[in-house]
Amino acid sequence: MHRVIAVVAALLPLSLVLSAMGGQERPLLDELRVVEDREVDFSPNHAIGLSPDGRWLAVWHRGDDANAICIYDAATLTESGCVPIETERLDLSTAVWSPDSTRLAVTEDATTFVIDSDLWVVDVGAGMVTNLTDDGIAGPMATDRDRGQVDLAPAWSPDGSALAFVRSSGKETALYRIPVDGGEARQIAIVDPERAFLVSDGTAWLPNDTLLSSVAAPAAHPGDGIWAVPVGGGEPRRLIGPDPDLGPPLLIAVSATGFGLLSYPQRPVVAEGQPGPEVALARLATGEVDLIEASDAFRDGALKPWATAAAFPPDGERLLISYSTGGGGLLVARDLTTGEERMVQERGL
Repeated sequence: MHRVIAVVAALLPLSLVLSAMGGQERPLLDELRVVEDREVDFSPNHAIGLSPDGRWLAVWHRGDDANAICIYDAATLTESGCVPIETERLDLSTAVWSPDSTRLAVTEDATTFVIDSDLWVVDVGAGMVTNLTDDGIAGPMATDRDRGQVDLAPAWSPDGSALAFVRSSGKETALYRIPVDGGEARQIAIVDPERAFLVSDGTAWLPNDTLLSSVAAPAAHPGDGIWAVPVGGGEPRRLIGPDPDLGPPLLIAVSATGFGLLSYPQRPVVAEGQPGPEVALARLATGEVDLIEASDAFRDGALKPWATAAAFPPDGERLLISYSTGGGGLLVARDLTTGEERMVQERGL
C-alpha cells in the first residue's frame, strides 16, 4: 500500500517551512509566519524528501541512459551531486533519510510493478550506493516465490546504525533488521506465515527500540492495523485497529512527543467536490485517533475545508496542516497540547 504521491508532494513545502523552526525555542502560534514562499518544481524528475536537518533535498532523476538520486541544497536549490542507482522503479513513498542526514534508504516499487525489490543505502557524502539485501534477482518478481525475497518499507534505527524492513518471501510477511555497514539480516517477528505483502509502507523505529508497523492488506485481514513490535524480541501489540468506515490506517510520521500521523489509503471513493483522503492524528500511547478536521472558524461558505497533508516540526509540539477549500488552500498551525489553531497562510488557486 502506498501513500498517494500528491500527498507526499504536498508535504514537501510544509517540511521546508518546518525546517526553519527546528532550532528555535517553541514559539506561540500567533508568532508563526511564512518568511519565504517558493514554488519547487523538479519536473520531469520527482522530489523524494527533505533531510532531517533541513539542509538537503533528495530528488529522483530518471534518464534515458541512467537513473540517479540527486542531492540539492534546500536553501538555494542548487545541485550538490548525484549518485547513480541501478533501478528504474524507485519507491518514492518509502525512501527515508538517516537521522544524521548523511544517507538515504530506498527500495523498489515492487507492489505496483510486480518486480523484485532490495534494500539500498545511498551515502550522500561518499557518492556511493550499497545493496544490503541482494538476493541475485532483479527485474520481474520471481515466479517461484520461494526463490525471491522482496524487501520493502525501510526504517532507520534511532542511532542510524541499522535498518528495519519488511520482507515478503514465499507466502510469508516478516520484519527484519540489518546493520547499515553490512551483514546478515536478522528476523524480528513474523507478521503472517501464510500471506505475503501485508506490509509495504508505514514503518518507524522508536527510541525505545520498538518498531511500528502498518498492516494494511488489500482485502480485510485480521491483523490489519498499526502494531508495536519490540525489536529485541517480545510480544507484538496492536496499537490502532482499522476504522470501520475508512479501513486500515497507514503510519506517515511519528512526532518526538508520541503522536502519530495517519492516512487511510483504502478509504472509499467519494463524490466529486467532497473531501479527499483522510488524515488523522493518533496518540500512540493510548491508541486514540482523531481525524484532522478544520474548525468552523475556517469555513467559508457551505464547503468545510478538508486536510490534504500535515507535518510535525522537530520538537513535535505542533502540527502544520494544509487544508483545501475547493478554491484555494489554508496553512494552519495547531498546538498539540491545547488544540488551539492559528492560520499561517491563505492561498488562492
